[in-house]
Amino acid sequence: MPVSPPAPDLIAPHTFEADAVVIGAGAAGLAIASALAHPARRLRLIVLEPRAITPNPRRWLIAAEPGHGLTDMADARFDTVDLAGRRHPLLRARIHHVRAGLVQQRALERLADSPLAQVEEGVTIGEIGGKPGAVTVETSLGRLRARAVIDTRPGPAGAVVSGSWTQIAYAGVLENVDAAPGFSLTRPFADRAGVGLDQVMVLPGGEALIEAVRFAPPGEKGTGVEMRAAALAASLGADPQTVELRRLVMPLTEPASPGSSSPAIEARAGIGGLRFSVGTAAVRLARWADGAAARFAETGRISAPPGPPAQARAAAALALSRLGQGPEAASAWLAAVLEEADPEAALRFLAGTPGWRDGRLAFIRARRTA
Repeated sequence: MPVSPPAPDLIAPHTFEADAVVIGAGAAGLAIASALAHPARRLRLIVLEPRAITPNPRRWLIAAEPGHGLTDMADARFDTVDLAGRRHPLLRARIHHVRAGLVQQRALERLADSPLAQVEEGVTIGEIGGKPGAVTVETSLGRLRARAVIDTRPGPAGAVVSGSWTQIAYAGVLENVDAAPGFSLTRPFADRAGVGLDQVMVLPGGEALIEAVRFAPPGEKGTGVEMRAAALAASLGADPQTVELRRLVMPLTEPASPGSSSPAIEARAGIGGLRFSVGTAAVRLARWADGAAARFAETGRISAPPGPPAQARAAAALALSRLGQGPEAASAWLAAVLEEADPEAALRFLAGTPGWRDGRLAFIRARRTA
């Protein structure tokens, strides 16, 4: 039987050698690539992006102490928070607003300054073979051989498992808002299907980020959440008809990984945890990237990034157990967390970071469980 020739866009006339190949030039890919491209590491690096590299529009809201990973790149910081209508000072943590596009730009600048780094766009990625320490990638540029291949491409669209609770959000950006800068979360409430929670961040200069979230039972499509986001825009003086809203759907708990036989390291942005843990996940990935790159330069070995920490999984599991008792009970419990707990402990709970069991939050958890 004749063997079919390779696809024309994957014919490999050349073989390229590198220390590391990073697939994907999104936030995850550029975090590890930037760390690998540190001048002291002297690593030959190739970054492959299947599409064109475009500015990343995402924003991260990170509740953390100053000087904490990506928070150094924040363009706005808040030392107070409005939880369920009450203003609280933040004594240790701050709420940071970080633009993913700026992080991306800084990483691309470092890569451009490195004589050992190469960034390629519009590359077709084929089979990844070999074994750890000697990995090959078939591409439209040719065959690449490297000691390590780090694959940061998003996972399959089925990250939200059928029959699971989800977090459905509609988010938008408003311009020329006449309101004082600040960050606020509404009192949680039971709505037609699940538990609702609205968020507003007004930045210095009049830009505002709005987000309406629903913790929704299996099969719920988010009906009414978009209207809530539009109402948030109207409350800030914007015309809801002109506000572009982005729909986001996330699992409440991290789906089980099917495992992979690929010799590539999978370094996708983590999924799982409450919606407000997304910014914290970006910090975790950046921290892993720097440490992993340093170890790779020294030992030639690189490990996969950790998944959501135990704190994030525990917070999501606790919320899931409450949601199973019904929207009314779950919203009352979450409202108690925001209104009665130490505000920093409440924020750490929502972000899934260490310390959320501190203060009165542990007391509230025990009392509501009794």
